[in-house]
Amino acid sequence: MRAIFILFQKDLIHERNSGELILVSVTLCLLLGTLTAFGLREAVLAPEAIDRTFGTLVWLLFLFSGMLVSVRLLDSDLRDSAYQALLLSGASPTQLFLSKALFGGILLLALHALQFAILYIFLQPTFSPQILLFFLISVCVVCCFVSLSLLLSAIAEHSRLKAVLFPILLLPVLFPVFFGALSTTQDLFLNQQFDLTSFWVEALPALALVYLGLGVSLFEYVILE
Repeated sequence: MRAIFILFQKDLIHERNSGELILVSVTLCLLLGTLTAFGLREAVLAPEAIDRTFGTLVWLLFLFSGMLVSVRLLDSDLRDSAYQALLLSGASPTQLFLSKALFGGILLLALHALQFAILYIFLQPTFSPQILLFFLISVCVVCCFVSLSLLLSAIAEHSRLKAVLFPILLLPVLFPVFFGALSTTQDLFLNQQFDLTSFWVEALPALALVYLGLGVSLFEYVILE
């Protein structure tokens, strides 16, 4: 556990010194959120239409910004084979994966919260946001997203078409998570509660554990290939 937090601290220090990932991420997040919000306000949608589409907008923006951010999570370690030095220093591929997942998960949750706040402030939906329950959904989705992104970006790293190959690999396996996020979020926002009998209420946490386990199990073989 201590090694994971040391690697996590290494990522924080690198990002503090370079600022490239956070700066690009926050700028992109602000642009996507404000342009979408102002565009819908100009369309003069009825409050009912805003309520029905709000959850979809939140997750679409997360998907776009998340893919652009997550494809670069491993860049600092894969550049000039820096990960090999980390492995020679005693870090295991599992520790490297978990530290990157922790760093990427916190970053994506922060960006997701910022986009949600922008949309909620500008679009002013009529429902109560149910922050705690929505946060639980977001944690499950971000866990799935980061686990898959790290694994697939490592697979696509050596391709000259990495920027094209990464979303092609990611979107099909991410589809059930995205569909579950839409279903549970719409149910939460419009009905102000979870339907505990819903399939996705149980499936999202299960998918988060499965994808995290797959990432931990397969990352070693991918990174050492």
